[in-house]
Amino acid sequence: MSLAQNIARKPIAEFFAAAEVKQAHWYSIREAKDGAYCHDVNLVFPLLSSLLSIHKDILTAVKEIAALLYKRKAVSSPLLHAWEELLGEYKSNNELTTFSTSRKQRVGYLSGLGHGANATQR
Repeated sequence: MSLAQNIARKPIAEFFAAAEVKQAHWYSIREAKDGAYCHDVNLVFPLLSSLLSIHKDILTAVKEIAALLYKRKAVSSPLLHAWEELLGEYKSNNELTTFSTSRKQRVGYLSGLGHGANATQR
């Protein structure tokens, strides 16, 4: 892993570690678009950038540097295995899952803010 990836990943992982003591909620890694229920999905699963109070374009750039998503033309997609590696590497109790909004689109969701193996022990 490159130095830039490590520099970008560490604060994301540290945020999740600090947030684990909060009440569980699901957050979207990227915005759901172009589907029948995308508006509702985005309301139920707010963007991770909104939780962090960071403009979504800035967080997208950080996720690209951290190799947590790839961009092809104007479309960015989460690299779900990279998110799983990040959570495992930093021993996070957060959970990653996916939701399909159309035939081609998978949106990754992170929970854990208190949701995970140790959440019931708190």
